[in-house]
Amino acid sequence: LQNLPESAWAKDDGRRLAKRAKNDSFPLAGTLLGLASELGDEEARAQLAAEAGAGSFDALSNFGDVRQLNSTVVSAQIAKLGVSIRTMITDARHGVHGIGSDTARALVLLNLWHPALADWPVVSELLNENAVAIEHKSGALVLLAQMADRVPDEARDELAGASLRLARREGPVISFGGEQEIDAAAEATLLATALGAFTAGEAAQTTLALLEGRRTDRFWAATIAGRGDPPLYPGSWPPRIG
Repeated sequence: LQNLPESAWAKDDGRRLAKRAKNDSFPLAGTLLGLASELGDEEARAQLAAEAGAGSFDALSNFGDVRQLNSTVVSAQIAKLGVSIRTMITDARHGVHGIGSDTARALVLLNLWHPALADWPVVSELLNENAVAIEHKSGALVLLAQMADRVPDEARDELAGASLRLARREGPVISFGGEQEIDAAAEATLLATALGAFTAGEAAQTTLALLEGRRTDRFWAATIAGRGDPPLYPGSWPPRIG
């Protein structure tokens, strides 16, 4: 449903989807409300906003453009996400790990678009905590890199430091990948480069090293090179031998 083009929908489909959502259960009901909201149904939008304001992460996910959320809703969500992340950190330190929603990425998204209400310390704490599974960090790292121009000055140093630690593979890594060697060095390199945390030499060497890694590492290496963030400019790459 979410992949259908806008041209596939009729004028009153938003109202119909919102009505249908009342007779469906999770997660379809939320998806239908999100589509109805996108199609202009004000009742669906108001319902999602109210549920998000009450702390529903699913409502937040289905709401769509978080820039349109009012400060009351955003404040409630940031507070709840912060609590969830701090609980995740505490549990991880005791060896307890869970698979669920990408709360770190959701918090980063709200922080970036609502800077006056942002909670950046908990994001840095999560990225710096070795006990937290890398899968709970990757989404936040990529989003931060994609929107690095919106990262405020007061958060940049902490986030840059955290990304450098992960990019350099400092410290142990916890992953749901089992015996596979999975980390977020590539995603962290993307962020560290976007924030200008590397020297030119280290940025180039680290990116080249990713080209020798897994398929996903090579994908991110190509992405990093293609972005052309300073200090990766033409002529900054060391020659390859062999």
